[in-house]
Amino acid sequence: MPIRDHGEEATTERSRAKTTLTYLIINSNIEFNQEQLFKILKLSLSQQHIYDNLIRNINDVARKLYLEVKHDNLSNYPMTNIQYLSFFIADIFPGIFYVPVPKPVVVGNQTTGSILTRKRTQEIVTLTQQICKYNEMWIVTYLLKVEFNKVVQELNR
Repeated sequence: MPIRDHGEEATTERSRAKTTLTYLIINSNIEFNQEQLFKILKLSLSQQHIYDNLIRNINDVARKLYLEVKHDNLSNYPMTNIQYLSFFIADIFPGIFYVPVPKPVVVGNQTTGSILTRKRTQEIVTLTQQICKYNEMWIVTYLLKVEFNKVVQELNR
């Protein structure tokens, strides 16, 4: 039995694991209606303008992607690039796609006084860290897929 170096294979498997959900969304036949999308995104009907702005941004990205590369199917693109685009879009709308989580951080570890009366002071500051609401931004990937397919149909008429 030949000896195999699992270094490259393990790296490839780890890389794939990071985009598994992206791959599944791109290659699935799943469909959501607008009401379901609003529930997933936790938007109310009064926030229609936010949803419209999100879709407009995603459509712009899909159009530029198609016009520059000219692949008719989003599954022909590298999954890491699609995932990157999904996070890029999500970063434009942090209120929808991220949850602010306070995180206490120790700042400074100052020592004051002489050797006999040494006193250490630490200051704890709370920073806000943004945590993703959706694994691999799958919902943005789904919306990108929908808009990409619309762009392809529109430009191939």
